[in-house]
Amino acid sequence: MGTASSIGPAWSTDLALTAATIDRCYVDTESTRTLIQPREAEMEVHLTQAFPVSASRLWDVAVTRYADSEVWDRSVHSSSIVPDGTQIDGVEHSRIAFDTSFGHLTVQILDVQREGEGGVMVYTIAKGLPSVIREGSSTWTITSDGPDRSMLTVDVVLTTTPIGTLVSPVMKAMFRRGDKQMITDLHAYLATGEPSEAKRQAVAKHG
Repeated sequence: MGTASSIGPAWSTDLALTAATIDRCYVDTESTRTLIQPREAEMEVHLTQAFPVSASRLWDVAVTRYADSEVWDRSVHSSSIVPDGTQIDGVEHSRIAFDTSFGHLTVQILDVQREGEGGVMVYTIAKGLPSVIREGSSTWTITSDGPDRSMLTVDVVLTTTPIGTLVSPVMKAMFRRGDKQMITDLHAYLATGEPSEAKRQAVAKHG
């Protein structure tokens, strides 16, 4: 899942220790010691992938049935809709809880807009982000590229805490790797009608 869906178990012990122990950064000079207070940082991840199916087919699997991504996403073990009485443009849920390789995540869908055969979905991770990330959102844009071709663009925006700024390159790399794996799994599923080999291995491992 993308955003989902995108860093290691417990966000890695080393990373947790870094966030827990570093609360400020110092620069030593010959005569002075200057205190540098880290500030929040914004990170962006941009990924684009072509698919050998129509935009409407991609939309159906990736957006309308987003809560069923456990069928094809290697990182998602199970999911459940959190009832809140909301329906958004063809999506029968707006809040989904995922049990993933990275822990328990709750995604809040903020907006879904159809544009032709494709459209745009925007969601935020409401619960489950590592402590060094203050907030994270993802925008999925699906466009038609021909009768049986479509494009998916995923734009992720992450805002770190001041402490998170110190490890932001590591966090960005983790989210980018996770989203690339998600897109790879989605592409395999739509191209073949079957889960990817990585997804099948994950099912065999986790049940």
